[in-house]
Amino acid sequence: MMLLVSGATRTMDRLRGQANLGRLLRPGNGNGPDELPWAVDNGAFAGFDEGGFTRLLAKLSGAPGCQWVVAPDVVADAAATLALFDVWEPRIRAAGYPVAFVLQDGQVPATIPWDLFECLFLGGSTEYKLGRSAEAIAREAKRRRKLLHVGRVNSIRRMAYAHTLGADSIDGTAFSRFPDTWIQWALDAIRRIESQGLLPLWTES
Repeated sequence: MMLLVSGATRTMDRLRGQANLGRLLRPGNGNGPDELPWAVDNGAFAGFDEGGFTRLLAKLSGAPGCQWVVAPDVVADAAATLALFDVWEPRIRAAGYPVAFVLQDGQVPATIPWDLFECLFLGGSTEYKLGRSAEAIAREAKRRRKLLHVGRVNSIRRMAYAHTLGADSIDGTAFSRFPDTWIQWALDAIRRIESQGLLPLWTES
């Protein structure tokens, strides 16, 4: 399971030889790709900047290592997120990137555009993302061999939960705000969790 960190340039440069570490690029954060795996967040949680987002995608065009680009979404609103996905998925795809679809409150499996994205990004309110509905959809995403990313993971408990879902990557604000304190801690925690042999919930016996 990979920890994707936004910003924290100096700390990331110091730690980038370690496994389980990647970059999460956002409009305006000033980072660029290097040998680390990377993904692009749309920044909608703090307010979507369409111009900044499109300029970032143009700047990154052709750079190796991209895991996915998150289609713009509306926090805790499945219907509005689906409407935005219809607009942005073709644009992101045309720019040459794999696409991530954000799961938001109210989403049901039947309306998820499964064939149009490579990664399911588990978002939404805390209550929703830790609930049974989101868990079932995450399990279905893994059954369909999609990548799974879990956002807002800032504790051991959340890391362990993401691992049981079969998450391929996680992110959290603590790692950008206090990088020297929390990035190495998180990498060590991920390795401990993975070494305990916890099986993802979707693994068939």
